[in-house]
Amino acid sequence: MTTIKQAMAKTIKNYLEDGRYYNYNGSKRLYADTQNCFGIPNSIQLQIVAICAEEICPKPDLDPNLLISVILNPMGIVTGPNLVGWLDGDWSMFKPQGYADILNPPVPDLGTMREISVYEARQRIRTLTGIHPFDIYEDDMIFRLIKPEMIKPVCVANPADRRLYIEESHDCDDFVNETTGWLSRWNYGNLVFGKRSDVILRYEGQDIIKHAITHILDDNMDFWMYDPQVETFVWKYGEKPPYSKYDEIRILRMTV
Repeated sequence: MTTIKQAMAKTIKNYLEDGRYYNYNGSKRLYADTQNCFGIPNSIQLQIVAICAEEICPKPDLDPNLLISVILNPMGIVTGPNLVGWLDGDWSMFKPQGYADILNPPVPDLGTMREISVYEARQRIRTLTGIHPFDIYEDDMIFRLIKPEMIKPVCVANPADRRLYIEESHDCDDFVNETTGWLSRWNYGNLVFGKRSDVILRYEGQDIIKHAITHILDDNMDFWMYDPQVETFVWKYGEKPPYSKYDEIRILRMTV
């Protein structure tokens, strides 16, 4: 017989094990398995967990420990009793923004940043890339430049790369648009980060495929390329891109 003390000592992992979630792969199992454990088939909270799982963790081989750390823990659900209370309808576990903060987390605080005019930004990009002035489109007149040490933290926080690639309906341009929209939502719309670059990926001197990625100008006036489909794909312009099938990138047009 389980005592109250033993029940209170159970962790989130214990409850998910009870619900047999650890016997399956795939984020969509969380909804069904938690139902099996808690028996609340119409729970709005469970539906929200299911949505979070699909949006944040679409990979079919998702480890449940990761699901706990990236979905439940940021919502303030850290212990087993937290989970039970939340599933029973205790909405106090929510942040003010609800689960939207998890699907669309804040951009890390970038502090005070250097500002430059659109003319300085265009001139620097033209000098480095050779892009024709008419192929550089601007959104603002004054831009802010990120510190180089903050590039990686922003890429890690960007929720765009957690979405599933779907040909045409959710492909490269959508990842770029989601990145710029995310930055704008958190008041970093005039950052030279996440702006669109239309490129051609090349291999052994041949044009292979058109692609949309983004670019970054940091406060050292160094220029970086960033593919928001993959969190770790950030490289300095001129270096070999990290794609396995391509060895060069040709820029067609870009936005500042």
